[in-house]
Amino acid sequence: MAAYEQGDMDHEETHVDAGQSISEICTEHGIAQSQYYQWRDQFLSNASKAFETKKIDAKHAHLEWENSKLKNLVGELTLEFKKTDELLG
Repeated sequence: MAAYEQGDMDHEETHVDAGQSISEICTEHGIAQSQYYQWRDQFLSNASKAFETKKIDAKHAHLEWENSKLKNLVGELTLEFKKTDELLG
């Protein structure tokens, strides 16, 4: 495992803004510059996926529907259990 993780890259961007070069940052954290640029390119190529809400919204709507259905089922079973308990009790 690398001494430095990909998720920490965004934190290091502030160092670049403060005047530290990519080379200095990579040396400081023990990673190769090529690794930094690979992570950066991965991040930038996948950044647009953060704005893809259509699939997430559809999945969320399905889960909401399924959750409602299950809550109704639990309610019906609870009523049935109470009725049975009253008859036997």
